Order: sequence, then C-alpha cells, then structure tokens
Amino acid sequence: MLDAIANFLTSGGIDEFVATHDWAWPLGEILHFFGMALLIGSVGLVDLRMLGVGKGIPIKSLEKFIWLGVIGFIINLLTGIMFVAGNPVGGPQEYLTNLALILKMVCVLIAGLNLLAFYALGIAKQANAVEPGGDAPMSAKIVAAMSTLRFRRCVSPATTSIGIPVSATTIRAPPGMSGIPASAGNA
Repeated sequence: MLDAIANFLTSGGIDEFVATHDWAWPLGEILHFFGMALLIGSVGLVDLRMLGVGKGIPIKSLEKFIWLGVIGFIINLLTGIMFVAGNPVGGPQEYLTNLALILKMVCVLIAGLNLLAFYALGIAKQANAVEPGGDAPMSAKIVAAMSTLRFRRCVSPATTSIGIPVSATTIRAPPGMSGIPASAGNA
C-alpha cells in the first residue's frame, strides 16, 4: 500500500521538480509555516473566544476569519505533499513510514473529526447564538479545548510533531551534506 502511495506521489514529477530547483524546498517551508499561522491563528481565535477569552466579542463575528484557516489548510496540504513526494533522502517512503508523520496525520484526522462534530452536531449554531459577554455552551468549550490541546501537542515549537522534545530527537543531514557550505570553514 505504501509503495502505491509513493508511486502515486512521484508520478506527477514533484520529486523531479524539487530535485532540480534549489529554491522549491525553502519556499515550500516558508509557505507551510505561513499556512500553519493562518490555520492556527484563525481557528485559535475562535477557540479562545469559546473558552471565555474576549467575551465582549460575539463568537459569530469571528466566523468570518475561518476562511483564512481553510486557505492555510490548503497551503499546508499542498506543501506537505511536496515535502513527502520531493524528499531528497529516501523518497516518499522515508516520510510515509515515519512515526512522527503518521501521528501528525492522526492529529489532522482528529482535527477534521472535531470540526465535523462542531458543525454537524449543531454546536456552531449554539455558539454563534451567544451574545457578547456570554459564555459559549459546554459542548463548544469541549470542541475548543480539544482543538487547542491538539494544536499544542502536535505543533508546539518546543517539540517535534508528536510532542517529543527536540533534544530527544536525532537530526541528520542528507549524505554528503553537513548543512554548512564548504567555503564557510575557510572564511
């Protein structure tokens, strides 16, 4: 199954594009970070309001920022596919078998289910009906807390994508690349 996914990802030429354009990976990283900021910023704003921060702001008025989160998710989806398909060390299989990525994708799935519950169960309607100064219903607070905790565990700057402290992970450069230009040592 993983081989089929890897073959699909490399069939579009993304791997070749990344390999032949040195700027593609760093630009992808920038866009991925920007997408994450849009996603976490917009969803986090609504979550914090439902948890009681900024009670003077009607929850319904924050809904207009959700489209920014959708754009952020799309950016992250596209750049994430680029990272997996264009991985210069080990190809897509390196990422597809990586426990950190698998757990990160489980977090994305949980976020999707949380969002589905928020809208499908009518929690969004209840939350949007809350007047300025009012408290969100407990169901909305639970959804917001789940969202906030999931972001905290999966995307913390102090941890890897699965919550392992960075100091506990091994970071390695691709073979033959130390990350330091050869001329840097001669300066």
